[in-house]
Amino acid sequence: MTRKRLAPFANYPTYFVVGTSIALFTIGVRQVLGWCLGDSHALGYILSMVVAYSLGIILSYIFQRRFTFTKRRGRTPGLERVLYVGTALLGMLLTVVFSLGLHSFLALVPILPEVHNNLAFAVAALATSVITYLINKFITFTEA
Repeated sequence: MTRKRLAPFANYPTYFVVGTSIALFTIGVRQVLGWCLGDSHALGYILSMVVAYSLGIILSYIFQRRFTFTKRRGRTPGLERVLYVGTALLGMLLTVVFSLGLHSFLALVPILPEVHNNLAFAVAALATSVITYLINKFITFTEA
């Protein structure tokens, strides 16, 4: 019974590793762009984030499609791309919302003041990754 319930998550470790790798690469790209564009002012910082995040979504789509969701059926590549980008943007929104809620909660814990920002973001991102994995598995890539 437990195996049956966990079956939809069989590819989640691959999804997580691919996503984490792309995220780390995207952070590096943002850093380089920040240096090149001068992220000490708002325009350079915003532009570096938008370009890096967009590149991250494109690379994530390519690598998740290649390594995680290999048994696809029924979707045209164009629709797949639109659904993937929509899911990525939903994931970003959910991460922000979850992070803000956790941030407020963790701010009440006096022993965590130095780490509550990063901890709230990390927990929110992990929770959101489970949601986006399920959306991508069952909707975006309609895995067989």
